Amino acid sequence: MRKVIVTGGAGFIDFALIRHLVKNELAEVVNLDKLTYAGNLESLREVSSSPLSAPLLPKTIVSGWLNLLGKP
Repeated sequence: MRKVIVTGGAGFIDFALIRHLVKNELAEVVNLDKLTYAGNLESLREVSSSPLSAPLLPKTIVSGWLNLLGKP
């Protein structure tokens, strides 16, 4: 299965993409989000294996990177 990194995935529209990827088994997702006013970690709970961020290992190989950040 592909593994992708998503930045900003806790935003309103962005978490819909993550849910789609995970529920349809299209990819494993590593979500990186600053969790400012626009991010909501609760929205990802149904597809998250852990409520907290998992560490990225230096040897992790990913198939892609989706940058969904609203602000730099």
